[in-house]
Amino acid sequence: MKNKVICIVFLFLIAFFAITDLFSPDREFSEWENRNLKMFPTLKADTLLSGEFSEEYEEYLTDQFAFRDTFVKAKFILDKTLGKTDAGGVYITDDALYSIQSEVDENALSKNLSAINIFQKRTGLDTSLLVVPSSTYIYRDSLPLFAKVIDEREIFEKIKKNLENVTFVDTVDKLEEKREDYIYFRTDHHWTSLGALISYNAFMNSDLTKEDFKVTTKSQDFLGTLSSKSGALLIKADIIERYSRGDVLSCTVFDGSESKVYTSMYFDDFLNKKDKYSYYLGQNQPLVRITTDSDGGKLLVFKDSYAHNLSQMMVGDWSEIVLVDLRYVKVKIDVLLKNVLGVQVSDFDKALFLYSMDTFTTQDNMLWIK
Repeated sequence: MKNKVICIVFLFLIAFFAITDLFSPDREFSEWENRNLKMFPTLKADTLLSGEFSEEYEEYLTDQFAFRDTFVKAKFILDKTLGKTDAGGVYITDDALYSIQSEVDENALSKNLSAINIFQKRTGLDTSLLVVPSSTYIYRDSLPLFAKVIDEREIFEKIKKNLENVTFVDTVDKLEEKREDYIYFRTDHHWTSLGALISYNAFMNSDLTKEDFKVTTKSQDFLGTLSSKSGALLIKADIIERYSRGDVLSCTVFDGSESKVYTSMYFDDFLNKKDKYSYYLGQNQPLVRITTDSDGGKLLVFKDSYAHNLSQMMVGDWSEIVLVDLRYVKVKIDVLLKNVLGVQVSDFDKALFLYSMDTFTTQDNMLWIK
């Protein structure tokens, strides 16, 4: 009798989830995981025969099953109970989460360095490269036992040796000196505004402090990407801070098809969403132009999302800041700037390449700057 009851319950659960999946609408985006979800793949003869359709359909089922967010969180609780120290590509400690580092793609790294050297030689611009060390490396002695850590100092040395007439902004020592301060988020892979300020000082050779800004706390309940990937629920939420110095006159955002002009570089709507980091400049876009009341020069920034909260430090020093995310660009940079902003690379006084260690050493997106 006991076995029959178990079988009936098991069959009921299978039927319940199958029916729920059938009638649940597909979601394009998961706010909890802060990523686009796989939609139903297009069925074609070539993809069916190659097995590509089957792979995409499996991804679709994984992303779209009912109560996915609840199961991710429940899995974390179970893993934690069993003593696991990693989940979803994330190391879990009692007070912070850390990304499990990706292996360096030597080919991508070589291509990126070559592209930057070619850009500098072609344009003659005063050019700098700032690669952000990961929190995993900065706090490597806080990781679980046997956690694998890539020697980022060794990578930085290799980068410096392969740059030609490009300044390498080395921030490792400065960030390690301040590691007891709140310089990286606990639940997200990005640095905090304070961490960004420390690195901006290294780039500018300045000594700005938090006291030089009007600092405003905008949120105290930010749970970032690492929380989403791991399902971790017990880590203290992060704080979103605004650092104000100087005034923004306009912020133009080009999404790949059209431009919209805003009066602020901050997007308050995101403070009411899970993706609170997008309060800084909004979500990733091909191009953003910020004009300020400063009488400084013009800065061209090639970046990933680590530049978003650092950009607020730039307002007091630069009259114009143009940020380009090459991951979303499909034309030569000269054509993009001319068509969208009516400017040329030669109009800028300085160029900065600002990327996280993971992006710079694993992704090759710099074809369009050569």
